[in-house]
Amino acid sequence: MKRSLEELLPGFAVTVMSKGNPTSRIWFVLNPAGTHEADFRKSEELIEHFHKSPPERKEMGIVLLGSITHLEDPEAAKEDMTDHIRGVFSDPAALEMERSRVAELTDACRKKSIDLWINTDMKTDMKSAGTFVNLNDVNAVD
Repeated sequence: MKRSLEELLPGFAVTVMSKGNPTSRIWFVLNPAGTHEADFRKSEELIEHFHKSPPERKEMGIVLLGSITHLEDPEAAKEDMTDHIRGVFSDPAALEMERSRVAELTDACRKKSIDLWINTDMKTDMKSAGTFVNLNDVNAVD
């Protein structure tokens, strides 16, 4: 199932960022106003923080913004990427690190039955309301 960013927010929004060193990636949690709320090195710490959040923020699960690991059309998405994200996208080692971090979070969310939404394009502003897919789909009916 696909959803727009508009449908997922104000939820529990997270992005992957580096603090100075591109090999040192952290989970950066955004509050409903879109500014820094907290950051964590480990997925388990992020999930612990998620569980302490108000129910209305947890309803849709975790929304991973700005990740480049599941783009449906990477070439088309490049025009919407920041220079930093474009740099990660063009660096095979950085891209593999990003994929590894997302896989780690996906597994951690799956173990705790938490939906994890990830963008399939780079349009993450409210005007274009990017497209997101649920990597875990814990509420799906088979």
